[in-house]
Amino acid sequence: MNSKFSLTDFRSQASWQHWDMDNKTGNDFLYSLLLFSGQAIQDTTTGTHQPISNNAYYFSSEWDESVNYGEIITRLNLLTGNALPLTEVSGHFNSGFTGVTFFYRKEFHRWEMDRFDNWTDESIFPRFIALAKSDLKKQFYMHYDGPIGLILYYTETEVRNFRRQFPNTKIVTLE
Repeated sequence: MNSKFSLTDFRSQASWQHWDMDNKTGNDFLYSLLLFSGQAIQDTTTGTHQPISNNAYYFSSEWDESVNYGEIITRLNLLTGNALPLTEVSGHFNSGFTGVTFFYRKEFHRWEMDRFDNWTDESIFPRFIALAKSDLKKQFYMHYDGPIGLILYYTETEVRNFRRQFPNTKIVTLE
């Protein structure tokens, strides 16, 4: 968990309250904590949103405003421990261009994505994974729950442990 935040910070967040986490125990609490850990919360000292954890990404296909493809790429890289050679990642969502621009291994990439109002064009995942495949030491997995999901970057052993801990929770390879 991000050490910048205290339990008081976590407990003040809408998801913590909505999921009634103070009243959950056992696996119910662990599962909700896993989902919660993939979110970003507002850092009151800077006003920016910071990931709660570098080990999970709570992904929603629907965005409050415009889709930020740059944030998606950045959060996927964060799951790898920022191991991928990415620089100058920038998301774009306007009438001229919807997508993301970035440098990978010093090579410029400009990916145009389909525009579905404030819904994500999920073709960004296979494109990104195909580009970074040679640099990935683990695989990306997704636990879907309707239009949201939890993205994890796991080894086979970690996947087995996840399935043992949460046997009724489906997790699939993100390709």
